[in-house]
Amino acid sequence: MKPTAKKAVQTAKKLGVEVKIITGDSKEVAGYAATEIGLIKNPEKVITGKELDLLSEKEFLKTCENYSVFARISPQIKHKIVEALSKKYEIGFLGEGINDAPALKSAHVAIVVDTAADVCREVSDIVLTEKDLNVIVGGISNGRKIFANINKYIKTTLASNFGNFVSVALVSLMIPFLPMLPIQILLVNLMSDFPLIAVATDSVDVEELRRPKYYQLNRVIGLIVFLGLISTLFDFLIFIIFRNSGEARLQTLWYIESILTEIMLIFCLRTSRFFLKAKMPGPIFLSISLIIILITIILPFTPFGREIFHFILPDTKSLMIILGLVLAYFISSEIGKLYYFYKWNPAKIVGSGNKKNY
Repeated sequence: MKPTAKKAVQTAKKLGVEVKIITGDSKEVAGYAATEIGLIKNPEKVITGKELDLLSEKEFLKTCENYSVFARISPQIKHKIVEALSKKYEIGFLGEGINDAPALKSAHVAIVVDTAADVCREVSDIVLTEKDLNVIVGGISNGRKIFANINKYIKTTLASNFGNFVSVALVSLMIPFLPMLPIQILLVNLMSDFPLIAVATDSVDVEELRRPKYYQLNRVIGLIVFLGLISTLFDFLIFIIFRNSGEARLQTLWYIESILTEIMLIFCLRTSRFFLKAKMPGPIFLSISLIIILITIILPFTPFGREIFHFILPDTKSLMIILGLVLAYFISSEIGKLYYFYKWNPAKIVGSGNKKNY
């Protein structure tokens, strides 16, 4: 019994993953080992293959759900346990002997160590090069973190692009010049992509790790449209406030507002909770976001920005108005997000999975 097993079992419980031991050893040995690693509190709470053999099909599944330790299990019963649980739950099975091959075949994810029998490695999905349960549990945790960060990227990209599309389409019909030059649009896309790429390194709220997640666009389409329209509203405020400021000044100020609001949107959508109650942003993501914010504001003040991207020097008053609008946009988006998740659609918080994992 590895000393790291107890920690792995504790971590698995936090992730909503239930660990079960299926062994051919005696009831006493299995009960002692399971108690030592914290899987069960009572070493007597172990069921044997002989007892399982006497149960009906309905009782068999219920017993498999209720017990975490199975002793004196034959290969046939082992296969039957995995097959029964697979009908209702997502099952990962770790084995290495020839007798484990049927159970491995029945599991959703078949896991073996690199020293396992050839037939087991042939039917496996994952081969571990390190004999440690923490490798599996860590993989589950990292997978959920990656999935959560992918969802952040998708939601932010869809919401911001939808808002920009509506803004450019409508504003272009109202003014006699381009709301933003092509080279400026390319710069906005490039600058806003850096924080979006860095979101892959962001930290994830604890509740995002407690259960498996899945992505369905219909669960977030309302939020995407809602936040996109908020973005469009603030874009219109820019054009209303600075409509008489001149073509170059308006383009410069909208460039600043476009990048800053998209970064604010990332910070808003990185969590379904109130942003101050969320886990601190990852250091790489936070650092890159702050750097891009500084570059965005400073660039129009530099000769490079004015010559290459045709910006003009924004006055202090205009810049303060833009920063105020960005802050108001973040507050409005945060209120909209919280309303969506906790009032409008509380039962459909993005990515919630219902199945347990074993």
